[in-house]
Amino acid sequence: MPSAWIHSLSKQQAQRLAIELGVSVDGTLDDLPRKLKEKRTSLEPRLPSQLTAKSELAMDAATSVGNVFLNAGIPGQVSYVQAKIRGRVVGDLVRNIPVLPGTDPESVLHFLIRAQEVYDLNLVGDLEFLALLVGRTSGRVTQILGLHLGTSSKWGVVSSEISSTFPPPRIREEFVSKYVLRRFQSPTKYLTQFIMPVVAAARILSYHGSESDLVQRIFQNMHPRVRSYLVFGSKPTTIAELHALASHVAEARAVDAQRQGCENQALAGASQSAGRGSRQVSMAIDETRRVRNRGVVCWDCFGRGHLKRDCPSSVPLPSSNQGNEQDAQQ
Repeated sequence: MPSAWIHSLSKQQAQRLAIELGVSVDGTLDDLPRKLKEKRTSLEPRLPSQLTAKSELAMDAATSVGNVFLNAGIPGQVSYVQAKIRGRVVGDLVRNIPVLPGTDPESVLHFLIRAQEVYDLNLVGDLEFLALLVGRTSGRVTQILGLHLGTSSKWGVVSSEISSTFPPPRIREEFVSKYVLRRFQSPTKYLTQFIMPVVAAARILSYHGSESDLVQRIFQNMHPRVRSYLVFGSKPTTIAELHALASHVAEARAVDAQRQGCENQALAGASQSAGRGSRQVSMAIDETRRVRNRGVVCWDCFGRGHLKRDCPSSVPLPSSNQGNEQDAQQ
C-alpha cells in the first residue's frame, strides 16, 4: 500500500499516530514522517494483505484529491491499527464476492447485493470500499467505479448508476418480485442471512414501498418455524427492529440446540445403564444355574454338574422312523 498519505497528515494527526504506534515524537517535524514510515514498514507483514494492482491505482487516485487513508470516511475516531484490521476484514469479505465478468442483469444484481451487504457493515469508507471492488469487476462496471473514484463519489451514487445502467425497467420489476416481494426464507438459513439480501435488493432496485411495508413483507416471508420464536414479541416496524429480532431468534435457536443435546446425552446414558443392568442380570442367572447344578449326577456317565440330556458323552439313538426305514430296506 502506498505510504504517501503519511506526509499529508497534520502535526497533531502525526503525533497522535506516533503515540498509538509507540513511536517517539522527539526530534524535528521532518523526522516524524520518516519514523512513521519505518514503523509502518515493520508492521506491514502482520497487517492486512495488499490490494490488487487495480485497487492500489484507485487508492492513489483517491488520496491525490486529499482523502487520507487513515480517516477515509470511517465512522468515529479509530486508530491506525484498528483501521488496518477493519480493512483486512472488509478485504476478505470482498474477496468472497464472485467476480463480475460481464453485464448480465441478474449477475450485476447479485454482485450489487453482495457488495451492499458488505458496505452495510460500515467498516471502511466509501473510497476504500470502491477501490476494493475494482478488482472484482471488468469492462463497463470497472470504468464506472474508476470514474467515481476520481470524483470522490459515495457508494450509493455508484450503486444507483450501475443498477440503472444495466437492468431494463421491465427486468427490474421482475427482480423486485423475485428478490423482494416473493423471496421466502428457507428453514436452514439464519434470519440475518435472509434479511440482509432482501434489504439490499430493495435498496438497489429502488423499492417504492415504505420501510414499514418492506419490514412487513419480510416478516410475512419468514419461515413458520422461525416465526414461532416471535409469538410473544411485538411485530417489528423498522429494519433495526428486524435485526434485533434476528439476534433474539439466533439466541433462542442456540438454547434449543443445547437443550436437545443435553436430552440426547441423557437418553444415551439411560440406554447404556439399562444395557449394563440387563447384562448383569443375565450373568447372575447363569452363575445361579451353575451353582445349583454342582450337586447334580448324570444317570448316563455318573458325572457331576449336568443332567443325562446334557451329557457330552452320550450318543443319540436312532429314532423309531429310522429303524423302520432300515427294516424296510432289508
